Order: sequence, then C-alpha cells, then structure tokens
Amino acid sequence: MGRVSYDAPMMRTALVLAPLLLVTACASHDPPPAGPAQPPAQPGAAPDPLAAVIADGKAPWLWRGDEGDPASPSYLQGVVGQRGISHCPEGTYDRQWLALRPTIGRVGVSGPEDSVLDPVMDTPVLAIGKPGMTPEQRPLSVTPEMCPPMQMRSDWTETPRGMRITREPRPSISHFELSAVRPLHELQAHPEGDHIVVTLLNPIPVALRDVELHVHYEGCFGKPGSTIETTEIGELAVGALASARVPRHVTKSGARPGRESFRAFSVQLVAEGDRVFVDLDVGLGALGVESECPDR
Repeated sequence: MGRVSYDAPMMRTALVLAPLLLVTACASHDPPPAGPAQPPAQPGAAPDPLAAVIADGKAPWLWRGDEGDPASPSYLQGVVGQRGISHCPEGTYDRQWLALRPTIGRVGVSGPEDSVLDPVMDTPVLAIGKPGMTPEQRPLSVTPEMCPPMQMRSDWTETPRGMRITREPRPSISHFELSAVRPLHELQAHPEGDHIVVTLLNPIPVALRDVELHVHYEGCFGKPGSTIETTEIGELAVGALASARVPRHVTKSGARPGRESFRAFSVQLVAEGDRVFVDLDVGLGALGVESECPDR
C-alpha cells in the first residue's frame, strides 16, 4: 500500500510509526463539471484545456492573460513564494531583500503583474503556460552587501517569505510563463483523531504517473531532525482521486528523552506527466490542519 522511508539531514534513525496507512485511488470516466465562474464556450473558440476540471465553482481563475493559452499548454503546480537578493547593510543581521520576484515552488514565473499573486502567497496553485527563459535582472539601486552566515540545517533555505525546506526532486525548469493561474483546491487535508487524511484530485487534463504523496515530519526539539512517510499511488488518471491517512505524530524508539517526538509538518506531491511540472510542498497549516508537538 505504501512505503515508509526515513531521511533527515545529519540524522538517520528508525522511527516507530502508527501502523495505520490508507491509500485509495479511483478514476472517473466523466470529469467534474465546469464551475459557474467559467464563461460558456463561444462558437469556433479553442477549447479551454482546464474548464472540465474546475469543479463546483470553488476555484475560479485568479488571472488569465488576454492572449489566451499556448497551443500545447504546460502545467505547473506549487506553492506561491518569492525569491530575491539578500542584503545586509554594513554586515548587520538586518536582512533586506532586493529584486523581489514571484515563484511557484522554486520556479520563477512571469506574465501578470507581481501583485496579482499576492492573494495566493504561501498557498498551492495550479498554473497553465509554458517554460521560458528567465527575464533579465533589473538594475539594482544599491549594491548588495553579504549577510552574516546563519547556523541552520543543511536543507534549510532563507527566502523573503521565511525559511523553506529543500525537497527532492528539484523541478526540471527554472522559469514558467503564465497564461493562467488559480488556487489548487484539489489538494486537501483534514484531521481524523490522531491521524491526518490527505486527498488529491488530479486537476489537469493529463494522466499523472509515478505519483507519490509525501508527508514530512519535523522533530519537536531544538535544531530538529526530520522524517518522511511516503504513500505510493502510481498512475493517477484525469479526475482520479488519491488519499493517504497518516499519523499526526511519530516517535523514535530508543531516543533520549526530549528527542523522540516528531509532528506532521507538510505534504509534498511527487509526480510526472507530459508537459507537467510539479514542485509542490505545502505546510499543513496552509491546508487548515494544525499539528502541534505533543505536551511533554
């Protein structure tokens, strides 16, 4: 049903996991109906490649370009964030960020005004468009000064939106030209007692393969280690639903007191598909699920 693996920077230990893990996948021959936010197709107009999978009007387009979608569109899924150039005047710890640009996952994006993505910052989205060249950097008004190095875990990365954890695999593209973007409501999570249930509906008109749902756990102690529970889905057809039921907390057997507890932290989607790019790792808090460390 699934594979449990463990991976933590500077730490590789066996964990005792709750034995409950549920995986389901079901395909539907009929795609979900288009939401009412989508205008009816005009005679002779090119078909909307995503209209059939915007279900129940829950996720209208946040933005669509006037030029329409590419003839052979590509799709990108990830959490909206920012990148920039760090700047610490006179070598202080007063970090500033220059040349801010939006990203989806670790992929730079362009198309709409940057402010268009502000309402969905730090949340998962689905974008349509095509891979492109990274735009030329605009001239800076100041010369960046190097910031003092921070003591942090090897998989931590400082960003304008705060610390991010590097996940593998990395995306195969560095930039994506948007023609449309909307919230990704098809990825959901909800608590169920001592467990968390994660569900994913394939939101694009392309079958996905080698699909895995990763739930990442962070340690409930200083400079925490991490671990991962992986649910193997395999192929996920258009409109198919997959789910995983995982524990909120896991415990490391034989650890010294205070370093044995881990809490569920984020959900990552790993998948491949024709013209599909996935760099999606979303904190459970952004999905409405709080997973605090147990009381000591």
